[in-house]
Amino acid sequence: MIRFVEVIDVPLPPEQAFDAIADFSTTAEWDPGVKSATCTTSAELRVGSRFRLDVELLGRTRTYGYAITDYERPSRVVLQGGDAGTRLVDEITFVPRGRGTRITYEVRCELVGLGRLAEPLVDLVLPVIGRRAADGLRRYGERLAGHAGREADRRKQRASDERDSTPPLVTHPEPQLIQSHGGIAS
Repeated sequence: MIRFVEVIDVPLPPEQAFDAIADFSTTAEWDPGVKSATCTTSAELRVGSRFRLDVELLGRTRTYGYAITDYERPSRVVLQGGDAGTRLVDEITFVPRGRGTRITYEVRCELVGLGRLAEPLVDLVLPVIGRRAADGLRRYGERLAGHAGREADRRKQRASDERDSTPPLVTHPEPQLIQSHGGIAS
């Protein structure tokens, strides 16, 4: 079995990082080796949710099916997948770290049948593929954080604009009693 582990930090809270990454239909947005990714079950993620990924590997496109086997939002998700010659387990954990999240991404790959003959080559290539995916994941997290930051800025600006566009409350001074002392004012 071939194993690869990468640890990255992203500037997102664990819930947001988990939601973005546990949904494997987003992998084409951050993993340069994934050409397309779709969820083939209902939109609500849970144990049993299934995905189809078209992955470019060594110049060929392979289709892998994946399913969520463990789902512990927002701390851990495990997906198992592969094809006829490959068994894959992707385990991803999310731990709060400062103002963001530390993500540990572990891939375990087992080649079966004649595919086992390619194990030495895959053992060399998997770390390269994994580092590219981890770099893409880090940039994806930064993009999402930037988007969330821009959204928060837009909400603050809208609230400020609403305050600025609200007509000021007109207040009238309290009426004052003028006391006369019986004389004529001059």
